[in-house]
Amino acid sequence: MGSAEPLKKLALERGRNSFWTMSRVTKTGSLTAGLPRLLAGAIAGAILLGGCSSGSTVDSPKFSTGKPTVADDSAWASLVEAAKSEGEVVLYGPALPMDDVVSAFESDNPGISVRREIIPTPELISRVDQEIAVGAQGADVVLHSSDSWFKQSDEAGKLLSLHVSPDAAGHGWTERLQDKNFAGVYGFPYTLGYNTAGPGEIDSLPALLDKHPDARIGLVSPTAAPAIANYYEVLRKTYGDGILDRLAKTKHTVVENNVPGMRSLIAGEFDYLVPSVYFDFVKPMSQGAPVSSKVPAKGASGPRYSVASPSSAHHPAAAQVFMNWMMGEQGAKNLVKTLPPATVPLTTEGSIPWGDVATMNPDEWTKDKWDAWIKEQWVPRFG
Repeated sequence: MGSAEPLKKLALERGRNSFWTMSRVTKTGSLTAGLPRLLAGAIAGAILLGGCSSGSTVDSPKFSTGKPTVADDSAWASLVEAAKSEGEVVLYGPALPMDDVVSAFESDNPGISVRREIIPTPELISRVDQEIAVGAQGADVVLHSSDSWFKQSDEAGKLLSLHVSPDAAGHGWTERLQDKNFAGVYGFPYTLGYNTAGPGEIDSLPALLDKHPDARIGLVSPTAAPAIANYYEVLRKTYGDGILDRLAKTKHTVVENNVPGMRSLIAGEFDYLVPSVYFDFVKPMSQGAPVSSKVPAKGASGPRYSVASPSSAHHPAAAQVFMNWMMGEQGAKNLVKTLPPATVPLTTEGSIPWGDVATMNPDEWTKDKWDAWIKEQWVPRFG
């Protein structure tokens, strides 16, 4: 087994601080069951990030589980040709308004179309787990914010090895991945939503409580997702225990999730919605609804979205091209433009720096931790 250090060093020296990209998702459709047809061979010049490769040159793309690999220019060109032969990539993800992002990918990668399946994350995870278990045709790429699923699936050998393109390696992904086969590519901070006919815009929760103590506030329950519980915990760590005590004394209504919360905010039943998601406001605002939202000046937190290819992927080469595009310049610029306010891993004009939005640590926010936090911090105050 030969040393991979020369290639690895080259990949790491191609540049660190650059832009990255994501694409618009335009197509939806139903999936048919079947066994995946994985391509045979091995990526030319691919090297394990862990340090070794079996040789300097091999012929055709191969896809399997294991550590991430870095491809040289020739190997990546072969993979792209294989992706064009496959013709499409099937993307499972939640209802992010990503049409413009996917269209940009298709424009940049003629011959590869995106078929998007919009599925709520809990259902998505269950469906992909079943596809992996039986080897059924389905998702080629998954995009969601459940970091614990990505981590557990990768450790169990259920994700295909991520083939890092020369361009992505030059943007620092060999270091950023740390031997993981899933890549965090997008996040956003929760916002403070408000009805413009009410007391109006505020830039922090303490300001809301100080200036408008009688405001009607919709509170999204932490049972909606661990990221929501993390939002309230970040508030508690930022402003102290008293912030939740003060919030509990307001004229508040706890809602199951953001969907009924947005309905009540638009209807004028709430003056504020805490927390809210900015892109939920884009369509209502375009239709004249009296609502808007503000990124808090302090204590910002939110979910982070990652991508990976399950071992049952039917179009593994196209999946690799799609994921690397999302890890690159065009993906970042399109994502920041389409889904603001956005945070992305690479320096991109208009984005929030990647480390400035507190995200949920999946190793910390286990199911037991989530349940315990609700029992200890939420139930005594809000019932």
